[in-house]
Amino acid sequence: MKDYDPNQIEQLDLTETGLLGRIFIRTGLTRPGKIIILLRILLAWSLAWIPLLVLSIMQGQAYDKNLKIPFLYDFAAHVRFFFAVPIFILSDFFLAPRVKDTILGFLNAGLIKDGQRQIYFSGIKKMQRLNSSIISDIAILFIVISATLLGLQTGISLEAQSWQKTISDDTVRISAAGWWLVHVSIPVWQFFLLRWLWHVYIYSTFLFNVAKLDLALIPTHPDRVGGLHFLSLGQKWLMPFVFVISAALASDMGTKIVFQNAQFLQFRYDILLFIVLMGLFVVAPLILFTPRLILTRRTGLITYGVLAAEYVRSFDNKWIKNAKKDESILGSSDIQSLADLANSYSVIMEMKSIPLDKNFAMALLTVILTPFIPLLLSAYAAKDILGVIKRIIF
Repeated sequence: MKDYDPNQIEQLDLTETGLLGRIFIRTGLTRPGKIIILLRILLAWSLAWIPLLVLSIMQGQAYDKNLKIPFLYDFAAHVRFFFAVPIFILSDFFLAPRVKDTILGFLNAGLIKDGQRQIYFSGIKKMQRLNSSIISDIAILFIVISATLLGLQTGISLEAQSWQKTISDDTVRISAAGWWLVHVSIPVWQFFLLRWLWHVYIYSTFLFNVAKLDLALIPTHPDRVGGLHFLSLGQKWLMPFVFVISAALASDMGTKIVFQNAQFLQFRYDILLFIVLMGLFVVAPLILFTPRLILTRRTGLITYGVLAAEYVRSFDNKWIKNAKKDESILGSSDIQSLADLANSYSVIMEMKSIPLDKNFAMALLTVILTPFIPLLLSAYAAKDILGVIKRIIF
């Protein structure tokens, strides 16, 4: 691939490929528009959530006060199958543009040197090849179905008084809704979850290969990361995924707190570990560029340090040691050049090792923590929490 072909990037899509992508194309569910979005949501619900609702109603388990966990009160089920699965199915509508922006960002910023453009475009081809193959979707289906058939996961609550079970003659049996949960809803959830992880792997592998290139980073770039600020913007496509996983975990904890008398503080270490892991999950692809940024900063400090030393010495000789009485420094371009050089050196000094800004970090932390706020309120009064925050800030 000798020349840059814009169509190659415009046609790049991390979701409308593979087995699921081909099904969507055949059924016409790839066209943008509110109707298509609604149809995809209905498809997700018809597979994972609506059957659970209908079956639990038919068996009187949707809102049975005699049950400890009726279906309508099962937070975890609603978060996974009513909320999360549709987000997975709609992922391509916000995934593809972000990936394209990132790929174009390297090119538009002039970070890919002429001698390495062929390697760069080969990486794009590899990404397309991995996504166009149906093998990954088939492999994920095989894993999920095998785990279900072998009984490696049941998903059934340990609580006997649950919509997932029926009790007859002191014998606990799985209910019709529970059967659908185990054999359809949970496999659907797992399929989309693993499929997303596969897409993240492909994208991260692409960034890993790009990070190994001799990128034309600019040490004096005002973004303080050599021109790579667009990478943190590109990582925002992971936010919906992070929120879904966070909400799923929080809903599991919420169910245990409400129905099984668990305490919020029991989960404090789990939540802390989750925050760290999710943070690394999103930031890890950005850390791949840390060695290159450190090298760029070091080289820039040396290069601009030498330049600054030469210029300052000349400035000192001209305006301090050998200053002419009839020549004023006011209005001279020399003083402005000195200020510009100082600003450039300051920018290099302030270069960051990771292309990550505070706004992105705060947004990521907010996305991770938001689903846990109701759990926190279950343990502490809102005014107590606000009081602690006030003391921390002020």
